[in-house]
Order: sequence, then structure tokens, then C-alpha cells
Amino acid sequence: MKLSTFDALKHISSRGMTILEGEKLAECRRILLEMLRDVDEVCERNGISYTLCGGTALGAVRHGGMIPWDDDIDIAMFREDLDRFLPLFRQAFGEHYWIHTPEETKGYPKLFVQVRKKGTLMRELEDLTDGEWGIPLDIFPMENTYDSTLLRRLHGLLCLGMKFGLSCRKIRAERETLLGLTEETQARRAIRIKAAIGRVLSFASLEAWTRGTIACCKRCKRKGKWVVIPSGRGQFFGEIYERAAMAEGTRVPFERQSARLTDAADAYLRQLYGADYMKVPPEEKREHHAVLAFDPGTGTRRDEG
Repeated sequence: MKLSTFDALKHISSRGMTILEGEKLAECRRILLEMLRDVDEVCERNGISYTLCGGTALGAVRHGGMIPWDDDIDIAMFREDLDRFLPLFRQAFGEHYWIHTPEETKGYPKLFVQVRKKGTLMRELEDLTDGEWGIPLDIFPMENTYDSTLLRRLHGLLCLGMKFGLSCRKIRAERETLLGLTEETQARRAIRIKAAIGRVLSFASLEAWTRGTIACCKRCKRKGKWVVIPSGRGQFFGEIYERAAMAEGTRVPFERQSARLTDAADAYLRQLYGADYMKVPPEEKREHHAVLAFDPGTGTRRDEG
């Protein structure tokens, strides 16, 4: 039985949750595009490199903007660029956004950065302990990895092992909520098994597991030929790219604005989605996002409970 977090959660029931469609989806997308414009402004002003990634890159190439039924925006930055970006963005737009990072944000169990819009509310399944539940834009760090095939493989195995431990630890913390949201037998079994493993791993806090996993992802300090996006949809071994290819990028149309996309977009999308990535999936195979709560016009601050 597969025990990945994705497999354990993909059958979560939408009962008691909000499906983002119609006007809700349109409002979410409008706000996300404003957020991307702010992020892009700081990057362009300060010479910070980034690229659209994941489904956002796919949408840019296939649809000229967001995938029509999609409700998130993903970008990737080299770790050194991300470290420069965060203080600059806080300085420019801190009054409008919360910024969550695994290194700094208490109770934040994700391995990527989220910029979340104040004055909005979008509470996702993993937002069970935090209170800053604004609409999120995701920033995935591109980490150094080793030129040596052996060392790169060892790096990947270490990261995957730590990520599995972190996943079990998160499932343990969220067990009752997740079980209450699904009746699918395989998903419930996966949740229970991972929660049991998470109990064994409870000798360290969720924050400690998160920091330890990030430390593994950042383990390679040398800027060599390869980079990796350990927190991406392809996990570690499906997200290894040549640094030079990801460093080169140009502006492409994105809805009624523009954004940066790697010049190696075709190779990137083939690696992530397969050779037929330009084919639009049938309606029954399109993913629709269900969230615990959504409101484009009200936010919930941590100190307001």
C-alpha cells in the first residue's frame, strides 16, 4: 500500500469543506494575480531570479495564464535568491502579507515558503494549527545538490527519508481531523499507519522534524551543475534540473500581465508531466480544490484566534 501524503489525502471527502468554483474561484484567481504582480515587482526591482513552476508553468505554456480550473500560483527560486527576496518583500509589502517559512514560522509544517494575503481567508487541510490563513502564493526553493551521481543519490535518499518522517509526524498531529474528513477505506488505513509511525517519531516536535528536513535539503553548499526542488510534486528524483537551464528565463504573457518562465520550459514540463503535457485533460480528471474555509474579503489573524 502506498503511504505518501498525497495518496493518503487525495481521497479526502469534500463533505463540510468549500469547493473553489464559480465566483469563489474567480475571486481567488484575481487576488493571486495581484499577489504575483507584487512578488514580480520586488524581484524585477532587485535583480532576483525566479521562474513559474509546476501547474503555473504548465498554465503559462498551455493556456497563456492560470489553468482555467486552477486556484494556486507556484514559483521557484534558487535558495540564495529566496534568502535575498524575503527581507526585501517584507520591507516593501509586509503590511499586506504574512510570510511563512519552515525556518521561522512556528507550527508551519511545509517545506516551501508561502506568501499569504492579509484580509483574506483560505484555510487548507494543513492549516490546522496556524491562524494566518490568507490566500497563499507558494515559493519553492531550488536547492544545491551534488555533481557526483553517488552523492546526489545519497542526498535524495536522505531527503526522502526525512520527508517521510515529517509526513508521518504531521499525520499524527492531524489524525482525528483527517479521519473525520474521509470514509475511503484505503485512505483511512494509510492515515492510521502513518499516524502510528508518527507516534514513534514523537520524540522530536513537529517543528524539529521540519527544521531537520530543511537542513537535509540544504545540505549541499557547493553551487555545482545541478539543483533540485525537494518539495516539488516530483519529490526529489523527479525534480533535478541543470542550474544553467533554470537560471535562464524570459518574460511570458500570463493572463493580462507577464511573469518569468525558464527558457527550458519544454524540457521542464516534459520531465514533470510527460511528453503530452499540452493535452488538456478531460473534465473528470481535473483537480478541484476543497478547503476548510474560504473568504476573499476577511482574514483571520493569529492573535485573533
